[in-house]
Amino acid sequence: MTDWRLIHVPSGEVQDDLEDVVVVDAFNRYAREGRAVIFDPNSIIPAKYPRGTLVEIQYRKTGEITWSTRFGGFVVDQDIEKNETKLSFLSHDVWIKKRTVLEDYEDKNLSFILEDLIEKYTPLIWDPSLISIVNDEVITRRWQGEALDEILFEIASISGEEEFGATDDAKFFFRPQQISNAPYNYVPGTYLESEFERQTRQEINRVTIFYGEDPDRAKVFVENTDAQLELAEKIGVDKPVVIEVLRNYPEITFDPSIPGSKEKAEERATSKGNRILEGEQSVLIGDVITWASEGHMPGDIVQLIDPDVGVDESFRIASITYSMVGNVRVKLAENVENVVDILLSLNEEKTRIDLRDVDVDVPGTLVNQVDGSFSIVMTVDIIKIQVPDDMFLFGAFGGNLGDPDPDVGGGLLGDQRTMAVIENIPPGGSII
Repeated sequence: MTDWRLIHVPSGEVQDDLEDVVVVDAFNRYAREGRAVIFDPNSIIPAKYPRGTLVEIQYRKTGEITWSTRFGGFVVDQDIEKNETKLSFLSHDVWIKKRTVLEDYEDKNLSFILEDLIEKYTPLIWDPSLISIVNDEVITRRWQGEALDEILFEIASISGEEEFGATDDAKFFFRPQQISNAPYNYVPGTYLESEFERQTRQEINRVTIFYGEDPDRAKVFVENTDAQLELAEKIGVDKPVVIEVLRNYPEITFDPSIPGSKEKAEERATSKGNRILEGEQSVLIGDVITWASEGHMPGDIVQLIDPDVGVDESFRIASITYSMVGNVRVKLAENVENVVDILLSLNEEKTRIDLRDVDVDVPGTLVNQVDGSFSIVMTVDIIKIQVPDDMFLFGAFGGNLGDPDPDVGGGLLGDQRTMAVIENIPPGGSII
């Protein structure tokens, strides 16, 4: 058994008259959220916890002394019902997502830019001990209206594909990604049930990669002509059908005056395109219902064996949903090559590209994955949104935050939430 309590951070007061608690811990930082149901016959909780109030959800095993923090964030919504009040929370990571950047940096280190952006555009605390940049390169950049999280993805791509987010006590972190094995596997006797299905991504068969910075811009096409012909047959036409993705990677730069520079950049861009196309395989997605998941973290590798459904595979943990009165639900994704790219189509995707700034007439190189003839008479353009490598995105963040727990979701939260006046925003904060 596990004990739970809610902490009113501004006062340090403990709220332990809880009827239910739900916490979603996810590899996708923006999918982290929580909910508390409090016995409230006199309806005093809404005034005590107005929107924007900082909170922590803590837990401990029954009989133990030490409490641990499971979630830290702020109140984003209230639902008042007879004898109880439901509070919904978002994690501090959301501050990274909801800002637009207008900045011009010339010959600045990534570390300087990172600190400047976090301190200017978020209420998060800058703690140098939580910052670890693999390659602190000097760059020149001008951002005019780009989202802050997209800029952080770009910085990570230039450096070492680091992960970033906010801690439960609102401190920003930026660190190399680590993949760990879970402390134990899910074998018969460690879970109640499992549910699995195969998910397949959209049949993308051409990727156009824009790369470089003005005035040196270029593009490369990577396509699978066999897939184009197969799709044409499926929909009943006699010519290849192109379903295209456009992606922009300004961080892949080259200097035409340096021999081999353009070729190396083109190779990197082609590799990006190939990874996208190769990710169009099916992947096994599933939920495991268990009574505990002690020590397991989103992103961990875990083996699941379930003879009843014929599953004996290695998976990555995408999210863990904890409940005070229910069981633990663990969402898993088959740990195959390019699994992260495969998962992108299942959930909210974050934009990396702004096609208004892309010159579609720049010189292009065609890379064909499969030999064969092709003549395009039908083109279906799909502009997909890019997510950084090694990022799990589970839960429909825009419009159903909290899936698979229906009580947390429902369309109010996420990108489609309404503008709400949030009180007690930390200094430098913004309205969500």
